[in-house]
Amino acid sequence: VDPTAGFFYEDARSFFSSSADGGSVTDGGAGEHLTTTRNVYTNVAGNSLTDAGNRVHPSNTNITAAALGVDGETDAATLRTWVLNWARGIDVLDEDSDGSTSDARHSLGDPLHSEPVVVDYGGTEANPDLQIFMGTNQGYLHAFSSRTLQEEFAFVPKELLGNFYPYYLNRGSHTNRPYGVAGPIVSTTTESGAKMLIVGMRRGGAMYYALDISTRNQPKVKWVITPSSTGFSGLGQSWSTPQIAKVQIGASVKKVAIFGGGYDVAQDTPESAPITDSVGQMVYMVDLDTGSLIWSAGNLANSPILPMTDMKASIPGTPRAIDLDEDDVIDRMYV
Repeated sequence: VDPTAGFFYEDARSFFSSSADGGSVTDGGAGEHLTTTRNVYTNVAGNSLTDAGNRVHPSNTNITAAALGVDGETDAATLRTWVLNWARGIDVLDEDSDGSTSDARHSLGDPLHSEPVVVDYGGTEANPDLQIFMGTNQGYLHAFSSRTLQEEFAFVPKELLGNFYPYYLNRGSHTNRPYGVAGPIVSTTTESGAKMLIVGMRRGGAMYYALDISTRNQPKVKWVITPSSTGFSGLGQSWSTPQIAKVQIGASVKKVAIFGGGYDVAQDTPESAPITDSVGQMVYMVDLDTGSLIWSAGNLANSPILPMTDMKASIPGTPRAIDLDEDDVIDRMYV
């Protein structure tokens, strides 16, 4: 980095890049290693993401033109094929101007608020076997090899399949482009030792996805929480980073995830007086293994287990759970 200008030197080269990429965001990095044979999945046909019915490909009839938002367009069937080929990494629009529309599209969506999370699958101290997870606004949760930066798979929640077409068109600006997997990613293990991720969407939506990633490159949806899930009618956009903790419930100790109720988009409109939000004024505690609600607190309008009349503002922030007596069970929580 040039210490005077604060930018990368033009001849700087990223660790996994084949040539100097300097400050160019379109060169090098993970995008350089994308191929025409990517493993891109969604969850339109069940929770086992590698099943043929979840493959993002024109041959998968489970992904309809309506799901992509192109059903009202001229020749929707052909457009559906183009968009799905684009989504699985084919350069159908010849974005690199090399005259080919069947080679790889070497570009990724913007990560924006998504921070990479690393999961350890073994290896050695000198050569660890790690997988790097990262979300983008195009709607993907990417999984990259730490050894090669090759994408090993990508997952697009079915609710975000409609993001493909606006990005395929490459129109608009930050004011009208959709958000995708733009929220927090948490790596943890269940009580039985299964590896899992919990993924929020931030402005991409009011939902949390939990993935079982115990078997490398064989991801499964473990659970999904949305406002239509039992007990979660007050869930706003999923900005809050779930906190993993153990709690005493009766005679047993359970591993849980705790998160704020999220962001209410009504706050986007500047007001001179405080706004009483309609969603997000909640705190939730869920069973880590099943995603089912264990406990909630918040505004009476959202039917919490613990009603709190004065909780009127949405909670996009992250709670803090504290174990005061060091017995591995939390005693207090700050929100």
